[in-house]
Amino acid sequence: MSKQKDTLYSMVMQYDGHPSAEELFLLCKEDNIKMSIATIYRNLNLLVNEGKIAKISIAGHPDRYDSRTDAHVHAICDRCETIEDFNVTGLEEFLRLRTNLDIHSYDLTLHYTCPKCRKKEALHIY
Repeated sequence: MSKQKDTLYSMVMQYDGHPSAEELFLLCKEDNIKMSIATIYRNLNLLVNEGKIAKISIAGHPDRYDSRTDAHVHAICDRCETIEDFNVTGLEEFLRLRTNLDIHSYDLTLHYTCPKCRKKEALHIY
């Protein structure tokens, strides 16, 4: 692994959440790591292709990156774009039984409004 790819891999693995390439670029700047945004995108794509990290695509928003590559569910707040990971026991078996398909993997994203955003919205209701 190249030094830049290794650095980005470590950053994604240590990140508390699901960073975008832009967030990783800002972290590099804060840590005086000289890496262009193009280099960050290129190396993130290599890490995704190698199966070391996962990419989360949200329509109309920058891609986010996940240190978890196992099958799990993402819940995305449609207001603040916070992404949470959930393990849903029995989902793969349920899908196999309902679809009669030999499922190798799945992507499931739930959209909701998180408690913080609901609270903010409630404060603005008169």
